[in-house]
Amino acid sequence: MKLSILSFVAILFFSTQMLCAQGIEVISDKNNKFGLKNNKRVVLKPTYDEISHLQGRFYTVKKDNKHGLIDTNGKAVIPAVYDDLLQFHDNLFMAKQGEKWGLVDYNNREILPTDYNGFSKMNDYLYLTKKGNKQGLITKYGELVLPAEYENIKEFSESLYSVTKNGFQGLIDNIGKVVINPVYTQIATLEHLPFYKVAKNDKFGLIDKSGKVILEDKYDEICDPDRGFTIIKQGQKIGFITYDYKIIPAVYDRIIFYQEEMGIVAVKQNNKCGFVGSDGRILPAVYDNVSRFSPNCTSLVEKQGRLMTIDCYGKEVNL
Repeated sequence: MKLSILSFVAILFFSTQMLCAQGIEVISDKNNKFGLKNNKRVVLKPTYDEISHLQGRFYTVKKDNKHGLIDTNGKAVIPAVYDDLLQFHDNLFMAKQGEKWGLVDYNNREILPTDYNGFSKMNDYLYLTKKGNKQGLITKYGELVLPAEYENIKEFSESLYSVTKNGFQGLIDNIGKVVINPVYTQIATLEHLPFYKVAKNDKFGLIDKSGKVILEDKYDEICDPDRGFTIIKQGQKIGFITYDYKIIPAVYDRIIFYQEEMGIVAVKQNNKCGFVGSDGRILPAVYDNVSRFSPNCTSLVEKQGRLMTIDCYGKEVNL
């Protein structure tokens, strides 16, 4: 605590010394009013209740509980008509009138009207706006990105933000560009996949990080990746997304077994057996029974009452 106080005093001292070196001096009179001297010349007679250096050539002032801004020549840059005045970013200020906030610049030009409940920083470029129960986004320069008509705007990932409008979710990037329109009831990440799982009307789909639809929202379930495969379910049927993101349609009845070391899954379709490879290879379901593949890539299968072998690419050899 002592260190903090000493640091504050040191900063205040050096700031005062710097201002004095520039010839700027805050003066006061017997009525405890404050003005300014510039190079020992009075440029502003004691008029204000408070004067505080802001930055560079600007000072915040207070008079009759109203706040404004003056320059080193004593000129009123922003008249003392606001209930509060706080720096927002560079040459912009948060100006308060009553219980509402807006934005003005050094030229007293209104950037945003004073009808917001507040502003808060989202990242180095975007600020959240609040108006009643709604939220929006502006840039650090006061430019409108999203009007305050969203129920919720929050961080989704390192570079994306989730937005909720009329109960539906969407995504925007870190400069406010819409990536996914707010039309989904749910948006979630999938482990090890560069896609987002989206839900609408209790059906699921996939969208990539650019907003492109990878899988239409018509599936009953999209599972997290498992043993090289992502299972998709449509009704009673299952399909797959491979490790390189190929889509295997949901036409299979069930999984018989995984053979993870081979990157293969045995499947059942219409009471016949086949294989699907994690690279997208499909060995048609035409066999009555199948065995696991041996290390030399051979499976013993039964087809129409005959035993044969097949390799990992479906080549058959009769026994």
